[in-house]
Amino acid sequence: MSGDVWRQTVKDGFKRLTDFAGVDALFTDTTGTVFEARVLFSQPSADVLGAMQISDEYAIEFDPDDLPSLKHKSPITVDGFRFTVREAPKNTDDGFTRLATLSKE
Repeated sequence: MSGDVWRQTVKDGFKRLTDFAGVDALFTDTTGTVFEARVLFSQPSADVLGAMQISDEYAIEFDPDDLPSLKHKSPITVDGFRFTVREAPKNTDDGFTRLATLSKE
């Protein structure tokens, strides 16, 4: 499978996943351009099974084509709540999506 076909296959799979399990995100960049995207959202969880936590911070995973100018300190609304990007978004292990940690406003 060629690189372009593989990339499109992964992007299509991520889109199906966010269509099913994602939430809406809204971001306006410094030029006033508004970006809407479906993202995977994780938030702090209570202790599960004793001391095991599923997540200890707010974060979104997204397709970089959907939020191309998201950066450190960007304000973003996720699932109706306002957040600020805590640090520059990073590529995930596969390199096809990005992960941004958030601080709740």
